[in-house]
Amino acid sequence: MPPDSDGHGYRRFAARHGFHLSNTEIMRHLELPVADDLLDRHAEHARPLWEGTYRLETHVGGVPEHLQQSLCAVMNQLAVDAPTGDIEFEEESLTPARYEEHLEVFRQQGRVRLTTVAVHRSTGDVVAYTDLMLPSGAPGLAWQWGTLVHREHRGHRLGMAVKVENLRSLQADHPERRRV
Repeated sequence: MPPDSDGHGYRRFAARHGFHLSNTEIMRHLELPVADDLLDRHAEHARPLWEGTYRLETHVGGVPEHLQQSLCAVMNQLAVDAPTGDIEFEEESLTPARYEEHLEVFRQQGRVRLTTVAVHRSTGDVVAYTDLMLPSGAPGLAWQWGTLVHREHRGHRLGMAVKVENLRSLQADHPERRRV
């Protein structure tokens, strides 16, 4: 019996002790490579809504210093804006200094971080991002980390745009990765 079903022992134990289910998370796998024509269709469907106002950039090993403050501001919203059922979260407190510390830990671990951002052309600020992490000990895998579009910039298909660009980068530069 799966742990998320009402009759599972974990759920019965929690209920006996006064707990209730507040949020369910789902893990999905994406087999790679994703067909170029499918990525093209998604990209072309999104492009008219963002092109001209935003630009997409993909960075390996972290974004450059001049983008870090605005990236951190968007990343700090993830816990607040992500669906969490009836669990409340506070905004994160990632700073450029802490971001750099995290990047150094990833380098020491042999991990590669692929980040695609949408940058607002007039302000130069990151308004959307997505991260893929390539672990060193699992050469066939890539892990999907955060993806978020700042709430003031939603409705331009930026989430789709950054995900497609990040997948294109992953598939071009790391063809050994077979699953996200």
